[in-house]
Amino acid sequence: MPLTLKYLGLERYGMWQTIVSVVGMMAFADLGLGCGLLTAVAQASGRDDKQDAERLVSSAFFVLTAAAGLLLIGFLAVSPLVPWSRVFNVTSLLAKNEAGASMVAFTLCFGLSLPLGLVQKVQSGYQEGFQSNLWQCLASVLTLAALVAAIHARVGLPLLALVIAAVPLLVLALNSIVYFGYQRPWLRPRWRHFHGPTGRDLLRTGLSFLTITILMAIGISADNLVVAQILGAEAVTQLAVPARLVAPLSGVAMMLFLPMWSANGEAIARGDVAWVGKTARRLTALTFSLVGCGVIAYVLLGPLVIHSLVGNRVAADRVLLLGLGAFTVMQAAGGPAFMVLNSMKLLRIQIVMYSAFTAVGIVAKVLLARRFGITAIPWAGAASYALLVLVPLWIYVPRVLDRLERRPKP
Repeated sequence: MPLTLKYLGLERYGMWQTIVSVVGMMAFADLGLGCGLLTAVAQASGRDDKQDAERLVSSAFFVLTAAAGLLLIGFLAVSPLVPWSRVFNVTSLLAKNEAGASMVAFTLCFGLSLPLGLVQKVQSGYQEGFQSNLWQCLASVLTLAALVAAIHARVGLPLLALVIAAVPLLVLALNSIVYFGYQRPWLRPRWRHFHGPTGRDLLRTGLSFLTITILMAIGISADNLVVAQILGAEAVTQLAVPARLVAPLSGVAMMLFLPMWSANGEAIARGDVAWVGKTARRLTALTFSLVGCGVIAYVLLGPLVIHSLVGNRVAADRVLLLGLGAFTVMQAAGGPAFMVLNSMKLLRIQIVMYSAFTAVGIVAKVLLARRFGITAIPWAGAASYALLVLVPLWIYVPRVLDRLERRPKP
């Protein structure tokens, strides 16, 4: 962060973070297939059904490869017609000239990562997500090295964006080669294992996950775009820097609860519903406590850390930090319950909750940002999430598990 902010300046760094958010909002491009595949692989693992797993992986891979191809063709056709400098609300001539090419660089790498990213879903489905985490650690180290080299070479933002986005893509490819080539070669995507009905089933489940992903992406990733449109690209930096610092706490939470998606699916397939409920409750308490302690440290030490990293170019408002921390804690506290719903393919209730959160949250962010500035953005998101997602979630999940446990055993 200090390297790129110093090199790019406030406006170009803000534009870069907005591009990252826009690309994040394009997560819908995988049609929800990744999440559907994770759930189905976990259930196949619970049944010890290797043939079903082969069909699932190959069918998802070829469908997603076709989707990625269509996405890239469509984007490259439309991109020259989009006034990207207006979308990102930049004013300097350099930023205007770089806007379109930077967006293309990020989107190309994003599209190519869609089929390659399936390896992470398969690893999670087999409760081997630690392998994905290790590969991502490698990608982070290599990306930092590439970033330093690109800045030393004084490249422009489009090439810098391409370098930073391409390194994780190459690591994904290497992960895929090792996993499908040596660890589980029987899962390697092959055309002869492609199964039309399996692909259609994945698409049906995926469409629900797709809807959820779109709503989450808009509700959570739109903050930088809202700030850019209302307050300008430079203001994005004032939000993006503190948000980057709190992001590792979300990573800690996901490290704890994300593996439970596949573990819950396998446990339910084997009829161990009581374990699912007990583990979800314990994990919620653990996640809330750990992330809560981290947020306290973040709010107390955040201004000092931000000043040491970027100097006085970013204002470290504690009210803003507290709002970002509150939203992070709420997301972490809801994670274990969502893993229960995902493992059972209970997606409609999630669509309802995220529809309400996204609609109310976006309106609240726009209105409050105009009146109170960027400080209001995370608070609007936190309040909307608490009332429209967490409360219904914590009421619904225990009832579902109780009904499932009361069912007569076959």
